Amino acid sequence: MTVSSENSRTKELEEKISELEQELSALKDEQQKYRSLFELSGDALSILDLATGQFLECNDSAINMHGVESRENFLNLTPDKLSPEFQPDGKRSEDLAIERIKKTFTDGPQVFKWVHTRLDGSSFPCLVSLSAIPLKDRQLVLAIGRDISDLIEVQEELIQAKKTAESANKAKSDFLSNMSHEIRTPMNAILGFVEQLEKTETNPERLKQFQTISDSGESLLRIINDILDFSKIESGKMVLENKPFNIIEHLNSCIDIFSSLSKDKKVQLHSSIDPSIPLCILGDQTRLKQVVFNLINNAIKFTHSGGDVNLKARFNDESSSIYISVSDSGIGISEDNLEHIFESFSQEDTSITRRFGGTGLGLSISQKLLNLMGARLQVSSKQGAGSTFFFDIPIKVCEIEVSSEESTQEIDSLMINGHILVAEDNKTNQMLMSIILDNFGITYEMVGDGIEAVEKFKTSEFDMILMDENMPYMNGVEASNRIRDLEKNSETRIPIIAVTANALAEDREHFLNAGLDDYISKPYSENDIKQVLIKFLADPLKL
Repeated sequence: MTVSSENSRTKELEEKISELEQELSALKDEQQKYRSLFELSGDALSILDLATGQFLECNDSAINMHGVESRENFLNLTPDKLSPEFQPDGKRSEDLAIERIKKTFTDGPQVFKWVHTRLDGSSFPCLVSLSAIPLKDRQLVLAIGRDISDLIEVQEELIQAKKTAESANKAKSDFLSNMSHEIRTPMNAILGFVEQLEKTETNPERLKQFQTISDSGESLLRIINDILDFSKIESGKMVLENKPFNIIEHLNSCIDIFSSLSKDKKVQLHSSIDPSIPLCILGDQTRLKQVVFNLINNAIKFTHSGGDVNLKARFNDESSSIYISVSDSGIGISEDNLEHIFESFSQEDTSITRRFGGTGLGLSISQKLLNLMGARLQVSSKQGAGSTFFFDIPIKVCEIEVSSEESTQEIDSLMINGHILVAEDNKTNQMLMSIILDNFGITYEMVGDGIEAVEKFKTSEFDMILMDENMPYMNGVEASNRIRDLEKNSETRIPIIAVTANALAEDREHFLNAGLDDYISKPYSENDIKQVLIKFLADPLKL
């Protein structure tokens, strides 16, 4: 071999050695990087040999988490020494640990909650992740543990906060329901007696005064209903109906309702309703009418004498939707306040409330109701130049056309007869009910609470019971249940009608599910009582 070839060979070996040294250095750097990640991790990391059940490696977090003095002490431990004898599910920690570790080689990584113990005997919840490190001759497992004591504490605080909020919501709902009851009960007497007085009054001035009382009472009830609706929507208890109705009739009805008010304010009320709108659609007629009612009411309220209010409705066949707008020539809304106009309890400024009244809930409730119907209330307005509120609501067309208004049967006292038990604790409302029943020639007996109602039922025969819900000693539902129990051995079943100041939509279902046959909400009119008499006491041969 020549010197030249020897030198060439030496050079190649040196280059190979240099490459190997570089690779070795890179491997060391890579090893150091992963070692640093292993050591610096905030989670407890350890490597376990499945065959021996011994820990081969751990980081400082694992040592500190378990209260061990040194790495050597930790490596001398076995998994069962780091857990109480039994886990919360009652299974032995040692058996469960082996089962979990083995699954990493058959089912893949395992993630689960675990209870760990420290050397001082205290325990703590831990989130554990196990991953297999399969080698040719060994089966190693990487264990990652994280102390979740703080997380669980936060969760418990959130759960408690949720319970507190729910309790506060229930308290608010109960308060609003009670407030509604307390106001509706005397309002029933006020409006009821005014209705009776109007029937015999001929003096135009007195009739106007009676009408003023009725209008004021109705305004108060609308405020109560706004607050109750807002509470139901906020608590997620608002459930919309999906029934067939004639929307054209309902829109025309809104115009009719406000015709008198608009004339009194000398505001011109117009409507333009597309005749191509389907006569039968599916939806919640009451809530849709409530939205339109609110918009027309606001438009008239904020329009000065000599102004105009316009209701428009158009059908869009392509999108199967109805566009509805209410525009006015009133005071308008400033640009700065347009974005806040749909917020709860919001009006443009406090002077608006003083000048025009209202709760500031009407637009907020309308927006929320339309959202539930898949629509959005929008506004176009300029201060001093009027406003237009509009929305596009998707509809489903009915296969059969229906009328939204049922014809009212006219009856006279000869068509109804019967003996009624009236359970009512309020003396004024007892007087009102007596007058109404006397008008129809119905005989009745009056009691003041649920206990008296049950006792009277035992000793007398009745054709129907008008049962107030909120009474002392025994409420109407409990009294009705007692009566139903007494009827079990009888072939007859007496109609029981709830007469209550509770005005939530779910109240009706509550009463019907409790065994009552129908529901009348206070304040009721003479016509409300008449319809119940027709339904349960009228002679079908004379109708």
